[in-house]
Amino acid sequence: MINRRFHHIAGLLLCMALLLPGMAAAQGAPGLTLQSTRVIYPASASGGITFNVTNNTDTPYLMQSRVRDWGSNIESQVDSPAPFVALPPLQRVAPGEKLTLRIRLMNSYLRQDREAVFTLAIKAIPAQPEAPQANKAAGGNDALVLATQNQLKLFYRPAGLPTYGADKVAQQLRFQLQGDRLRVDNPTPFWATFGALTVGGQAVETPAMVPPLGQQTYSLAAKTTAGELAWQLVNDQGSLTPRQTRML
Repeated sequence: MINRRFHHIAGLLLCMALLLPGMAAAQGAPGLTLQSTRVIYPASASGGITFNVTNNTDTPYLMQSRVRDWGSNIESQVDSPAPFVALPPLQRVAPGEKLTLRIRLMNSYLRQDREAVFTLAIKAIPAQPEAPQANKAAGGNDALVLATQNQLKLFYRPAGLPTYGADKVAQQLRFQLQGDRLRVDNPTPFWATFGALTVGGQAVETPAMVPPLGQQTYSLAAKTTAGELAWQLVNDQGSLTPRQTRML
């Protein structure tokens, strides 16, 4: 049974989003270890896939997990439509305990000629210590609770696609300088996630992903000039591909 203290969290709930693409295992709240920084759901996984979260702290946590449409507002309590379910959706995780989520595809309307991306959102809410009896009598039960909100990319990978390799995707991207903007075309059926992207020595800050069989356009810094273009993608393990360069 979930400790009743979790049901009396009052005051302000602060949510912090963590996305650490360069790590093999991500830290949520201190001591909460995520299995990986991204999740791959192959179409062949008819029974679903699992994802582990381990509580290496001395504090119990209430873990709330759900799969949402990519880019939806993490603060919203109304789920955007997504064809996946994460079970259990709410679970108390004791110190030293491992939570195993089972993620299942609930319907098959997804396109089979390219990847689709969703968000696996995992919120960790720490248990509140019992308030002293004097505080309870004075009505001073409100507390500031810090909750960690982790957003992980969940990629659905259809059967029948070419063998995935982030290195191969990086090599096939096409770039075009259009004034103060950079256009990137992705002819592959896989999402391309930049871990690094620079133009003329100027970094493109937090570049959005390039959709499969699509394109993305990025605004460049005011002083950016044509020159060397350099880029690296993030692979399935959360590591960066070898640095690619070309002249614009």
